[in-house]
Amino acid sequence: MTGQTKEGASPPGAVFQFYSRTNDESILDRSYSNPSTLIRINAAECAPENRESHTGPTEHWYRTNLAPALKAALRARIEEALDWMDKSLESGLHVTVLLSYELGCLLQDVSWPGPMPGSYPLLVLASFDAPESVSTVGPGAGTGSAEQASPVGVSKDDDSQNATPALFPWYDLGPTYFKERGYAHTIAEIQERIRAGLTYQVNYTIPIERTFSGNPEALFHDWRKAYPSSYACFADLGDYQFLSVSPELFFLRSESPRSAGSSEASAQAHILEVRPMKGTAPRGADAAEDERLRHALLNSDKDRAELAMITDLLRNDLGRIAPFGSVQLESALELQSFSYVHQLISRIKARLSHASMRRIIPSLFPSGSVTGAPRRETMKIIAQLESGTYRGIYTGAMGYGTSEKIQCNVAIRTASIHAGKLRYGAGSGITIDSDASLEWQELLWKARPALVEKPGLIETMLLRNGTVRNADRHMRRLERSAKKFSIPFSRKDWHRALHECPGWGQYRLRIHLTKDGLESTCTPMPEATIEKRGCKVILASRPMNSRDPWLLHKVDRRGIYNGLLDWARSQGYDEALLFNERKEITEGCISNIFYQLDGRWFTPPIRCGLLPGVGRQKLLDRFGKHIGTRKLLLSELPELQRLLLVSSLRGVREATI
Repeated sequence: MTGQTKEGASPPGAVFQFYSRTNDESILDRSYSNPSTLIRINAAECAPENRESHTGPTEHWYRTNLAPALKAALRARIEEALDWMDKSLESGLHVTVLLSYELGCLLQDVSWPGPMPGSYPLLVLASFDAPESVSTVGPGAGTGSAEQASPVGVSKDDDSQNATPALFPWYDLGPTYFKERGYAHTIAEIQERIRAGLTYQVNYTIPIERTFSGNPEALFHDWRKAYPSSYACFADLGDYQFLSVSPELFFLRSESPRSAGSSEASAQAHILEVRPMKGTAPRGADAAEDERLRHALLNSDKDRAELAMITDLLRNDLGRIAPFGSVQLESALELQSFSYVHQLISRIKARLSHASMRRIIPSLFPSGSVTGAPRRETMKIIAQLESGTYRGIYTGAMGYGTSEKIQCNVAIRTASIHAGKLRYGAGSGITIDSDASLEWQELLWKARPALVEKPGLIETMLLRNGTVRNADRHMRRLERSAKKFSIPFSRKDWHRALHECPGWGQYRLRIHLTKDGLESTCTPMPEATIEKRGCKVILASRPMNSRDPWLLHKVDRRGIYNGLLDWARSQGYDEALLFNERKEITEGCISNIFYQLDGRWFTPPIRCGLLPGVGRQKLLDRFGKHIGTRKLLLSELPELQRLLLVSSLRGVREATI
């Protein structure tokens, strides 16, 4: 088997990181590197005779239309690898596992949808004596707390603009390629097959591709912080990297309470749990809309029926390997909310006396939630409809564990990176009631991690009679943010833009930096808008997410700020006070805040989720001995003695609530 190491040999380097979600934060569970043994079966091992007539840019591609004898030999090698996995777990080792969808095709005796690179791993198993300690994991891979693993890479002592940035490697994503043409026709074709009685539901997917350069782990850490999920995973095999922010559990095998810690064999030694996930809705722009979308999903006949079908399929799967009567439906319908979508899930458990991986994986893989029902017949339909492409790790599985507990995700919201290309899959379950336009919209919701573009950066400054207020501070902040987002920045271009500004008068100077370059605009600014006294402020109508990775940079995604500011002004106010999900006041739409409480001055700490403004930092540098950083709760607003709005553009303004 490719990559299998003999006892005492040093295996190919590999890194695996696994994350969970707690209170909407991404938390490191386990990290492994340098396995004692690694087993890898690649697509090319489906035999040279099976090679496609065409080749990829640097390697041959392979398809599984195998002769029966060859297929049997390959299945035997897979079973041998799973036997090794069971023995490793029994001997007390930690094991990680990666399974591609096409491995499931081999296990279910179904052809692959299309050819795939010969080097693509179908199966990777690795063993370790123990996980690494958290302190040895690289930059950006911390526990996920605002203090230890900030989404923007600032150190714990982050209230100085000169705080040491974490050493995030750079990355860049190129244009996005995916095919929408023919999607509606394919949905109609699936529904014809449903009417013909060939299937009840088909999980139809498409690949999304982008060119990629830089460090894949940096992209993964941005993803997991922006989209905290329960079963996130990063795997680096050297030639391939896999990035998953999956919210779905494939299976969890744990010791039965009756057998844990017991020296006696138990008739039912393990509990096996699966949690299929079907039904998706986006998050709302505010609490009211979010609740409406939650309610609509919970009461959607189409989504409930979709989940029920897959729940029945997985109950039957468990029933084939579990003793009669031991399979229990723990929950038929639950709603889980994530940073960008709501999802429906069910929970099914079974007690097993022989819960080996050799038995579990061939029986359950790939999960019915990413194939459809009935599984094998529907996988044949998928092979026809997704012809010409491959899924790879997407809709496969990634996991880790020990003899006491082993879990794998369903590798949705998952990408692979290889030879300068990122490949991400997205899809949805198609039923007789599906509407093609709505299914396409759902696909785009799920593809959000791969489709999000880097933001542009802005600096807004006061230009008065040829001099820019705090110009060096603004330049340094823009330079730091540009480095973080891998956007080219030239000080020469910056100084040229300032030199071209009008020499007399008062202006609002806006610098906009994107990957295409730096642009500047000057707009006349009336004197009355600067250092205005007696500003009226109103509390924002909805909370901000303190874990939003863009909050600590002045990006050109200003929609929510502009909308709240327009709303405040329509009510007769000058500014809106923002607060986070913990009911902590953070900042204004266009200002930082300083407040006086019990005779002392404070400003909210950056970790509450706010922009480290240039004006804010200038005051801290000048009066730092007299100003503390302290959280300000909504409930404390009536107790404030004074409230100041501060920005480099508008100066310091007294505010009243």
